[in-house]
Parts: sequence; structure tokens; C-alpha cells
Amino acid sequence: MGKVMPMEDVEFKVGETYENMKGPFEVLDIHGETMEIRWENGETTWTPIDLQQRILERLERERTQALEKKLQKKTKARRGAGAKGFDGFTEADFSKKVAGSSWRSQKALGGAVSGQMDGGSYRFNSWAVSRMPMVHWADVDHRGADEIQFQAKFFAQVDEERLYYGFYIERSDKEDDPRKDWNGFMLALKDPNRESWLKEVASANGLSLYDPKKKGAFEGRIHPSENGWRWENGGEETEIPSLADFLEQAPQGKWIDLQICKQVDKAEVIEKGDQIAEDIARLFEILMPLYQSSLAHREMN
Repeated sequence: MGKVMPMEDVEFKVGETYENMKGPFEVLDIHGETMEIRWENGETTWTPIDLQQRILERLERERTQALEKKLQKKTKARRGAGAKGFDGFTEADFSKKVAGSSWRSQKALGGAVSGQMDGGSYRFNSWAVSRMPMVHWADVDHRGADEIQFQAKFFAQVDEERLYYGFYIERSDKEDDPRKDWNGFMLALKDPNRESWLKEVASANGLSLYDPKKKGAFEGRIHPSENGWRWENGGEETEIPSLADFLEQAPQGKWIDLQICKQVDKAEVIEKGDQIAEDIARLFEILMPLYQSSLAHREMN
């Protein structure tokens, strides 16, 4: 495939391949303001350099416009899918009790987010968590492959004041319990590039990491910082150079419920209406590499 790029970035070089309307061509020689080029069919010609620059610029502009139209069409379709069964959260939805609530169903938020997610090769569906104001989203095939609590998933949860949503993965306090998803997640996190990516994503999207249990593997919240991560716990702050090392050092006798999520105040959530479903779906897509890493063991079987 030849190179198509904005005019100001084009610096034609002998031996390099580019592409214009006629197809890919190789630069054979450059002399002053002209150059000799050869297409794949063997045809050659001398052509003004600035002419080819303008052609490449126009092709790039047309390609960008086509991508933007495609994205707008896709976004419109997603919003339509989300609007069918979910109108947004109400004041009554913000409770730790689930009696009488309907937002968790596949006909409400669960289905709205599933319908707007681009899951790639995965087929995502939603499940309301029993007796908890929480919804899980997971690949349909993977959900039936192992005990659910040991699986990586996406989630949304409410309490009296906020909505929380993001990526959720657990590690049992028993070494004999399944840890395939957790081990895949940790293996990826040990890659400095992946941890750096996660830090950038967390910073750009206002995400934090925490264990929601009262006596979990660690208390407080972990936020991205300039030097790595900042652990806020009981009014104290501790710098964490490596998130992977921090999690590995968590006591083996403690169950880890790791949530990497965004939290949004109730008033803002209610004001967003059905748009919140699209916000959730977009964040899940951004965090999809975490899910893929956790399920990497499936590709090896």
C-alpha cells in the first residue's frame, strides 16, 4: 500500500512508494522540481513534484471526510439503539437497594450499552447482579466458560450519590481457584508500555483504581500521577512507581476486587439522560485492551 499523507508532510524520496489516483508508484529519480515515477504496471513518467503533493493532499482529505461520515453514521445508529429502551437514570435509581428498580435490565441500561458497544470479535451482553445495584457486561461465550466471579468484566454500579463504571476483575484469596483472567491481566500490566498506556487512559478519562470491599486487599484509591501512581489512603498519599508490583504484593490471603472506573455525580448522570449509556459504552471500548489481555488464554486453547 502506498503512502497517502497531507502535503506538508510529503518529502518524496528515491526508492520509496506512494500512491495517487492511478495507484501505487515508486520514485525512480528526482531532478530539481520534477521526479520520475513508475507505476506497478511498469509505466513511467516525469511529473512536477508539487502536482503530486497536491494530489496526495486531496486524496488524504477525501479519505478523512469519508471516515468522518462513516463515524457520524455509526454514532447516529448507536444513539438510536440506545434510545429504544433506556431514557436515563432517575433520582429513585440511586440506592443500594434494588427492589423496584428497572435500570439494570437488558431492556434498559444493560441493553442500551450492549447495543452501542463495538466489541470487536466479542459478543457482549449484560447481566444484572443479584441483590446489588450493579450490571456486568461480558462476552457471551466466556461468561459460560468458568465461574463468573473469576472472570474479567465491565460494570456499572450506583450508590446514593454516584454512578461508577469501568473495568472489573477479581483475584480469589485461594490459590486453587481459577486465576486465568487475573493472570492474563497481570501479565499484560507487567509490560511497561501497557502500564504506561493505562496511566494515560486513566488520566485522560478521570479514572481511579480501588477495591470496594470494606476490608479488601487495599483501602483508599489509586490515581495516575507524574511519577506513576498516587495511592490516597486515610488522608495519606503514597507514590506507587509500578502498579503491577503493588498488586503482586497484595496479601495472597485477601480477595481482590479491582475496579478501574470513572465516577460521576448523581445530578450529572440524571442530566445526561440516555446519553450516559453512550458514555459508558465509549469508556468500555477504550478499556477493551484490558479485557482482551485478561482473555488472552482463550486464544491459546
